[in-house]
Amino acid sequence: MKLVSGIRRIGLRNASQGFAQAAMLALLQKVFGFNTWHSKSAFHLKPYKRAVVGQVNALQPSTILEVGCGLGDILSRLDARGLYGLDVEPAVVRAASFLHPTLHLSVSSLAECYERCNDWGLSEIDVLLMVNWPHTLPTHELLFELRCLTKSINVRRIVMDVIRQEASGYRFKHSADQLARIGKVSVLATQIDPVRDLVLVAVDPSC
Repeated sequence: MKLVSGIRRIGLRNASQGFAQAAMLALLQKVFGFNTWHSKSAFHLKPYKRAVVGQVNALQPSTILEVGCGLGDILSRLDARGLYGLDVEPAVVRAASFLHPTLHLSVSSLAECYERCNDWGLSEIDVLLMVNWPHTLPTHELLFELRCLTKSINVRRIVMDVIRQEASGYRFKHSADQLARIGKVSVLATQIDPVRDLVLVAVDPSC
């Protein structure tokens, strides 16, 4: 019944495409050895990924840096002149580079973001994208890393997901009031899946 309700929620076409992609990613996982979580998160099986792509493309950004890009499922579908991605898992970056050779990818964390931008010659980021991992960091640590980055390089906007307060099973939840410490916060989309919303932070360098 859970499978049937899931198919009804995302639609039969998305489900069939998603299952085919998941099978391909499972084979790819055997080759590259990345975390099996990635092979279970096919684009068409995750409505929040489609929502993120639609909302970010609507911003018409020139340069996008996705921190936590995984296999490049979202990044590869974005429309921008410069597409850059970071992930902490070397195996998944190798697999993403195989799948999407035109993307600029590197093994790094948010804390090392400035160094990678220097390597790429990036002096400005139009959209910094962070999805499906900010809830793993305490708010004070997330804000500290973002402040360090935005003081070092011109980051215009941050797009990230936030876990709603009533959702269970997530250790850290970042509120709009907390994120307002680094800029003006607006909601791009609510309920992009059962537990999260998508927000935009227009970075204020003076914060």
